[in-house]
Amino acid sequence: MSEDALLSLGRLRQTFNDHRILMCFNGLISSNLIGEMGLALKRHIESVQPHASTAVDVFSVYIEFCQNISHYARTHELSDVQSSATVVISETDAGSISITAGNWVHPEDGRDVIRRISELHDLDAAALKQRYKKQLRRPRVDGATSGAGLGLLQVARTVRQPVQAYMDEQLVPDGLAFLAVRAVI
Repeated sequence: MSEDALLSLGRLRQTFNDHRILMCFNGLISSNLIGEMGLALKRHIESVQPHASTAVDVFSVYIEFCQNISHYARTHELSDVQSSATVVISETDAGSISITAGNWVHPEDGRDVIRRISELHDLDAAALKQRYKKQLRRPRVDGATSGAGLGLLQVARTVRQPVQAYMDEQLVPDGLAFLAVRAVI
């Protein structure tokens, strides 16, 4: 490793510390990796958070986000480079835990996710619960998306503030855009 690379690593570490990043991953996500990193994350949160439920909630949201990324890449037959994701777990200034995950998507799919997330912003806990139960009773059709899915609804019911989503529409040459979704527990 060159001296410049070592210096860059030191700067990266400082950036992680400045932004209170507990865990960061950038690359191809597999089921095994999702599980192993999830368990390590859960153990770490359990050791630093006073509320036991926080670790379970963070773990659940992390798994939901990562499985969605993996599923999207698989169903859209993306290349390994296109299937790569970035996942960042950090602590907010208020002491909450932020889970942010991003991946390459077709722009129309990203806009649909953003629309579905924003539809949930004005719903209170009772309305989210009602929508969740309604979705749970709805027959599942493979490949169909009908509003917010169960996973997204569960995340919306868990978070301290509305789920956020942003898409960088500066398209890469193969027509994809980078979608990032953030939840705060």
